[in-house]
Amino acid sequence: MNPILVINLSDKTFSYQDLPNTIVDNYIGGRGLGIALLSKYGNGNRAYSPENPLIFTVGPFTGTSFPSSVQWQVTSKSPLTNGLGGGFSWGEFGIGLIRTGLSGVVFIGKLDETGYVFISENEVIFKDASFLKGKDTRKTTEELKNIHQKSNVVTIGPAGEKMSGLASIISDSYHMVIRTGLGAIMGSKNLKAVVISGEKETEENDSFIELSTELSEQVKNFPASVRLRDEGKSMLIRSKNQVGDLATNNHQQTSFEHVDNIDADALKKYTVGNVFCPGCSIGCIRKSKIGRDTIEGPGYETIWALGPRIGNGDLEFLIDLYNRCLLEGVDPISLGGVLAFAIECIEKDLIKSTYDLSWGNKEGINKFFEELVEGKGLGGDLRNGTKEYYLKYPETKPYAMEVKGVELSGQEPRQSKAFGLSLAVSNWGADWGYGLPTMDVAHNVDAAEQIFPRLVPEILEVTEEQYKAELVKFSEEFNAISDSLGICKFACPETFALMPDDLAKSYSAYFNKEISTEDLLLIGERIINLERIFSLNEGLTAEDDYLPERFTSDPIIVDVYSGDRLKGLEKTGDKKSLVNNISIMKSEYYKLRDWPNGVPSKEKMCQLKINDM
Repeated sequence: MNPILVINLSDKTFSYQDLPNTIVDNYIGGRGLGIALLSKYGNGNRAYSPENPLIFTVGPFTGTSFPSSVQWQVTSKSPLTNGLGGGFSWGEFGIGLIRTGLSGVVFIGKLDETGYVFISENEVIFKDASFLKGKDTRKTTEELKNIHQKSNVVTIGPAGEKMSGLASIISDSYHMVIRTGLGAIMGSKNLKAVVISGEKETEENDSFIELSTELSEQVKNFPASVRLRDEGKSMLIRSKNQVGDLATNNHQQTSFEHVDNIDADALKKYTVGNVFCPGCSIGCIRKSKIGRDTIEGPGYETIWALGPRIGNGDLEFLIDLYNRCLLEGVDPISLGGVLAFAIECIEKDLIKSTYDLSWGNKEGINKFFEELVEGKGLGGDLRNGTKEYYLKYPETKPYAMEVKGVELSGQEPRQSKAFGLSLAVSNWGADWGYGLPTMDVAHNVDAAEQIFPRLVPEILEVTEEQYKAELVKFSEEFNAISDSLGICKFACPETFALMPDDLAKSYSAYFNKEISTEDLLLIGERIINLERIFSLNEGLTAEDDYLPERFTSDPIIVDVYSGDRLKGLEKTGDKKSLVNNISIMKSEYYKLRDWPNGVPSKEKMCQLKINDM
């Protein structure tokens, strides 16, 4: 594995450090390497302390011939969770990083003034960025790419500079690291941007290349891949609306009356092409055009967050708002969350607003967004999420749809029980990307019969709690392995185009040493446990694994369907009343993980060799 680069922004020094074999063997790279490095450099620091590291990592497969190997990770202590902060992105930046000959970069300290860092194969240069201060992410990227030819850029927008907890990191103008406030961490270091330029070729042996070629065809022709290529991520909108999994007006309803205005067919009016990340045959990202602006996106999560979640059925306004999130560097999922919270609290006469902020009201939503970025008014009051707000005003807590300070991503925990459990126990807070238990949601019988042969068909009953602890535990570990190798989620746990056996064979070929599927998933378990231990050391407890009371107390009524979302759903005529019994599933999950009271046991830590860290 390539070395890591440790950069001290305070005194503008840096050093290259080789990765010990134990780190590679036990954590692989990418997300696993991120938590290993955070555990080394980050324990006991406040989120905005200069000593809190900001860590960029890539996996060993990133930039190789392996299909969809474009994912890179960001890890730090989060200003929202006060524990682990994590995020990921796709596109070209991760490939650019690995072509500098690095597996990761650790930023510690803080620049005296706004600056950026240029990293190539041979040098690290600290540059003044005062000329970029206050500029949006696209202008910043364009200017830096004009200065540094053939480079990749990550940057923050004004929201990150002003340390909003909803700030995101943007790579190459359109790819977002959106959750857990990592853009604010970058802003706290006065680090406006990081520019990468490298031309080092990745090294691959013949057996790995041959296997990668075979698996590339498998991913390309997989039914879910074909549908993503044809319809994009927004294909989920209609089916989720049918089954009561499209949360509307802050989860007060679970389907949206204007769904026809925002689904995959509606988006085609604004679509001017597919976007294929390097080495990926899926092409799930849509390029959209509004007026003169052409952008990459939006996908399902953003359409939901800026659409049904806030009662907005105007797709053109939605796309424009998403574009502004890209420019200003704002997490659109959390933006939708704080907007929905504010609007419902205004309805309940718990929050006063000087302007009309109501469901789908464009002028009010625009005003709130401007305030959030500027840090003024009601938007400014919610610039760090709903949890910070309700801790000051407890009467508003019932309307905050968050876990560990992170606004919920686009799932309805009363309908999708596995996702409800996953969002509650996630070490990143309520983000879909941490656990990603999609097997039952997609009714993926083939995957279930391979992974859980004795639990089919019960484990595929989306609205039932039975066996959801088993599903979430497996999904977290499979997802952690995919993230650590550097593979896009849409080729692995999102679709199961690649199965754990495929990853084990590929790992064996790449590293030229045999590993079983069971041992590979054991690495995923080790990563999950170390992430848990980090957050526990920062003060989180089992009480932080919760769902908002709305999901556990207020039932929803949904139609029951048969079939799956790829082949089509049919009404059975039955209806169900649903709440999420999170306490039961959480207890089962802790038991499976050997986490008494939510804390990994000494025996589990010993088994996973975590004490060696």
